[in-house]
Amino acid sequence: LIEFEEGIAKRTKYLNKLEINQKTACLEDNILISAGEGDYIHPQITKDGDDNIVVAMTQEIDLFDSRMAWSYSTDQGDTWDGVEWTEEALDIYNDIAMIDFEYYTGLIGTHNDILEGYESFYLIPDITDLDTWEFYYWTEVAEDLEYSTISDFGYLEGQYHDMDGPVYMTTQHLLYNQYDIPDCPNSMIIGFDDAGIVGGESTFDGQGGPHGENPFATAPASDPDMSNEFMKSHYTWQFNDPEGPTKIVWKKIIPIDGDGDSTDIEYTPYQQYVGEGEHPTITHYENNVAIIFMNEGNLLCAYSNDDGDTWSQPVTIGPGGFPDVYAIGGTLYAGYVNNNNLYLITSEDNGATWSTPEQINDNPGSVVAEENCIDVHSAGIVWVDDRNDAYNIYYAPLPGTGEPPATPTATYDKQNDELTVSSTDPDGDQIRYGVSWNNDQNVDEWTTFVNSGTPATIDCGGREGTVGVIAEDSNGLQSAWTSIAPKNKPMGLQLLLMELFPQLYKLIQNLLQL
Repeated sequence: LIEFEEGIAKRTKYLNKLEINQKTACLEDNILISAGEGDYIHPQITKDGDDNIVVAMTQEIDLFDSRMAWSYSTDQGDTWDGVEWTEEALDIYNDIAMIDFEYYTGLIGTHNDILEGYESFYLIPDITDLDTWEFYYWTEVAEDLEYSTISDFGYLEGQYHDMDGPVYMTTQHLLYNQYDIPDCPNSMIIGFDDAGIVGGESTFDGQGGPHGENPFATAPASDPDMSNEFMKSHYTWQFNDPEGPTKIVWKKIIPIDGDGDSTDIEYTPYQQYVGEGEHPTITHYENNVAIIFMNEGNLLCAYSNDDGDTWSQPVTIGPGGFPDVYAIGGTLYAGYVNNNNLYLITSEDNGATWSTPEQINDNPGSVVAEENCIDVHSAGIVWVDDRNDAYNIYYAPLPGTGEPPATPTATYDKQNDELTVSSTDPDGDQIRYGVSWNNDQNVDEWTTFVNSGTPATIDCGGREGTVGVIAEDSNGLQSAWTSIAPKNKPMGLQLLLMELFPQLYKLIQNLLQL
C-alpha cells in the first residue's frame, strides 16, 4: 500500500505546445508527427473520449536528457499539434491510455523517472488544454526502474487495501525483506474515489506462483505488455531465463471480493508460459487472447479461445520482428518490421491464420527495427523512422477498415421492456450496439457482435426517459447516434386505478357525480 499523503507528490509542469505537421492524410500516407531536437522513440497511440488521436513518445536529446513528448490530432489525423517537456529530465517509457470509470474519464499516462528513481503517472482530462494536465510520482524510490506500460480501459479493484482504479505495470530491482529480484514485474493500481487520487496498491512478482504454492520463475523480466478491460487485465512479458531459453509469460488478473491473491501479480491463479522467444505483444477481445512474439527471426503467435485456460502451440506467421497487435472487434491487426520496412497483417480467427502482409511505410528501408518501435491501435499505426537522418515518429491510418455502419433503427417493446435495434454495415462486417442510458453519448453497455442487418435486443430494466443507441462494426468504426424514449413511465393515479381496479374506479366516478 502506498498512502497518498506521504507516498505521492505532484510534479511541476514544463510544457510547451508545438505546431508539428499540417499536411493532410489524403495528400501524404506517412505523416511526420514529431518535431524537435534529438531522437524520438517508443511511440504509443490511443484515442481519447472526444475522438482525438493521441501519441505519447520519448524524446532523447542526448545520453543524459530524455523527456516525455506528445502529439495529437483533433481531425482524425489530418493535422497534428504537439506538446514537449521543456526542462532537462531522464524520463523513459512514456506510455498512454484512455480510461473511463466512475471517478475519472480521460487520458492517463505512465513513465519512469530514472534520475530520481520514481515511478510516475499523469492525467490528461483535456488534451487541448495544457492547464488540465497533472503529473504525479510515487515518492518511494524504486531501484533500477526500466519498463513502464499501460493500456486502454484497465481498471481493477485491489483486494489488499481497497484501492480501485487504473492499473499499469513496471519492472524494477525488487529489494524488500528477503527478496532480491532484478528486473522484477510490478503491478500498480492507482486508487481513486470521489475526492480524486487516494493512494496506490502495488504487488510484485516474488516468483511464488499461483497462491504462492508452486514457484513460477518470471524474472529477470523485460518488454512487458498489457491488454485490459474493466475488472480484467492480461499481462505478458519476456522472461530472460538465466538457465534456459527465453520464455514468454502470460498472466491474468480478475478481482474477487475478499481474495487478495486474485489481484496479486505473483499469486494470481492464471499464469503460464506460452512459448519461447522475445518481445511479446498481447491483445484480447471477449474470451479470445493472442500473443505474438519473435523467435530466431520469425514471428510466432500463441492464442487462446477460452480466456487463457488453454493455449495453442505457437503458430509461425513468417519472418519479422518487434511486433505489436491490437484487436478491433473480432479482427486482429498486427504490425511488425522486416528488412527495415513496416508491415501490417490481419487475422479473422484469433491468430490461427494471417493475411498477406501490406507495407505501410512509403519510404523503403527507413523503419527502425528496435524494441517498441511500433504501436498499433484503431486510431492508426505509429513507428520510429530514420528517413530524415534522425529518429522521428510517423503516423498512418490503418488500411482496409472500411466504412462505418448505418445509423441504427430502434423500437421499444413495452410488453417485454426492451429495445430492438438494427443496422447494416456497408462492408458486411459484424456489428454490436451500444446504449447510453442517459443519452449523453457515453456507452454504458454493449451487446455482443451480430451479423450485419441482424436485430439485437437490449433489456431496459425499467429505465425511463430518452436513451441513445450507436452501432459499431468489428473494425471499431461507429455510426451516428440515434435516440429513443422507452415508454415505461409511471402511470398517473387515475390510470393506475383504472388498470388495477376497473369496477372500483367506475363506482368512485359515479359517487363523485352525485
